[in-house]
Amino acid sequence: MSDLTRHIAPEKLADLIEGRETPESRTQMMAHISECHACSTEYQRLEHLISLMKTDRAEEAPRDVVADVVNLFRKQAQTRPPSMARRLMAALSFDSFTTTPAFGMRSGRAASRQLVYSVEGNDIDLRVTGEEDQWIISGQVLRENCAAARVEVDGASGSASTTLNDNCEFTLPPLPGGEYSLRILISDLEIEIPRLILELN
Repeated sequence: MSDLTRHIAPEKLADLIEGRETPESRTQMMAHISECHACSTEYQRLEHLISLMKTDRAEEAPRDVVADVVNLFRKQAQTRPPSMARRLMAALSFDSFTTTPAFGMRSGRAASRQLVYSVEGNDIDLRVTGEEDQWIISGQVLRENCAAARVEVDGASGSASTTLNDNCEFTLPPLPGGEYSLRILISDLEIEIPRLILELN
């Protein structure tokens, strides 16, 4: 009669399946497995898994492809908030170009525009200055604490990001004209301004 008071560890079962146990140990473990439902179930599961691994003929992805994917997710993990972050869409509450409903700068010379967005008690004061193809987006999040907060802007023409200072202010590097989305990442909150069109006519 085998000892049924203790189950066989999974690594020992794997050794048994792979033939790495001594004949005496194998006899004892097989006797235990024949009388222990839990170990018998685990033995069959591991045996099936090892068989699948040995017969797998799928081609491995090239090393550089694997590295690119790993780096992609690593960058996202460094710049994005945790997956539990609430995502909110900000609404435009003030536009200094009151005669222009869309977020477009339509001027043949250097232009500056102020926009204020609001969402759930958070106000974002944006200043956009542009001349020809170069645009600078700066602003301030009107709240008390912006510790470890970031702002990101992405579009077909380029992307940029920066951190907010102690006064919750930021200035992004110059960007070419185009359509962008802007995100402010604060703790477990992600505020999005989905459509910024930076252009001059």
